[in-house]
Amino acid sequence: MAQPAPAVFALPGSPAPHLPSTAAPAPAPAPTRTVPADSRRNGLLWRIRSATNTMYLVAILSHPSPELYPLPKHIDDALRASSTLLVEADLASMDRSTVVASAAEGIYPTTDSLWNHFSPETSKVIAAFCAAHERMCAAHDLAPQALGKWQPWMAALLTLNVPDLLAGTPVDSEMDRYFQSRARGRLRIREIDPLHDQLARVKQVPASALEESIVAIFRDADRAAELKSREVDQLQPLWLNGDMEEAEALVSRRMEESSPFEKRVLLEGQAHLAGAMTQWMHGSDRCFAAIDLDWIVGAEGVLRRLQQAGFQVQQILAPR
Repeated sequence: MAQPAPAVFALPGSPAPHLPSTAAPAPAPAPTRTVPADSRRNGLLWRIRSATNTMYLVAILSHPSPELYPLPKHIDDALRASSTLLVEADLASMDRSTVVASAAEGIYPTTDSLWNHFSPETSKVIAAFCAAHERMCAAHDLAPQALGKWQPWMAALLTLNVPDLLAGTPVDSEMDRYFQSRARGRLRIREIDPLHDQLARVKQVPASALEESIVAIFRDADRAAELKSREVDQLQPLWLNGDMEEAEALVSRRMEESSPFEKRVLLEGQAHLAGAMTQWMHGSDRCFAAIDLDWIVGAEGVLRRLQQAGFQVQQILAPR
């Protein structure tokens, strides 16, 4: 494997971590960071090291464009040098009946409805949005009558993608499939945040917080869609250039405006993924983790948490 050029990375200055634990961790070390100044195809790749193991971590984009492919060679080299691919949830290998059964848990019996638990005002907000975006709501079962069959946690999950749908940038798992197709038959593929774990966390969110999130998403969808469209266009070159600082700033601005429910999902997901990766670092397998960029960045993102756990974190750039 060609030796890529490491750029020691530290998350940019941000508010002190507010982790969901009984005590705040000590501040993470702040090594200097080298921002690539040339046009090499760097991607966003890190090497995580302990005294006994090494892991590679690549940031996945939810809206990849064809210009990203083929991915930078040093990223493929890092994958080939690994024995296990870690993914959030291996939906590609999941039996369809399992997915259907998981969704069915969120359906009310015919004697009940979401609108017996949410206020009439919430239904009015959704109806007003669907009146302006009738075709989209019909295609994705977002109208009040269609949403009514779902329990609050499932309705909240279904509405998270409204800004993406409105912007014409539906979440695409292409980059996940890329790494899994390269790994299948050669590397072990292991989930570190299975679907049932993700759903279990969402089910713990109070219905009032879920309703607040749903109202905010539909009420602010047009503006959020505009921001999302711009973010998608801006993230592609930042990813290719390996510019983590700007990529993080872009994602963080979006998350600042997200609902408490979305922030809770993010924080809990970041904590879970960092914990799972820490366990793998204590093993003997050399792993390559492919994780969505949103989980990686921020004061409480996976990178900061791994630094706080004592691991060395280095951004890996393309070889010169």
